[in-house]
Amino acid sequence: MPAKRGKRLSMEMRTKLVQAVQDQGLTIAEASRRLMIPDSTAQSFLQHHAANGIEAKKQGGNCHPVLNDEHLQWIQDQLDNKADLQVSDIQQKIQEAFNFKMPPSASTIDRVINNKLHYMLKVLKVEPADYNRANRVEA
Repeated sequence: MPAKRGKRLSMEMRTKLVQAVQDQGLTIAEASRRLMIPDSTAQSFLQHHAANGIEAKKQGGNCHPVLNDEHLQWIQDQLDNKADLQVSDIQQKIQEAFNFKMPPSASTIDRVINNKLHYMLKVLKVEPADYNRANRVEA
């Protein structure tokens, strides 16, 4: 199997592939064997090259934040008013307040709380009323 399998084509390899097919008149299969890249990769690249040029496509998806400053302020106000809110409760309330097309995920809200607001949500437990009584405390 070719050594380049699973890796992106470098600019050098792209240039060599285009030269082999256009300048030297090789078929795509011959050029791909010579350059040790899969036939399907060579075929896809040459289709991309014909439409968009030799540069690689931009990788990555949505680069825009789901939650903007208004949403962050709203979350901060909610946590300041009631510190023991769960992420799932915030997720439900923010959807009701802002009507997102796609509601923000619990992990998005958790990352915003931890990384942007620098808050830490901790698990709260209710202690029994007699928790600190003398008969419960060992000497």
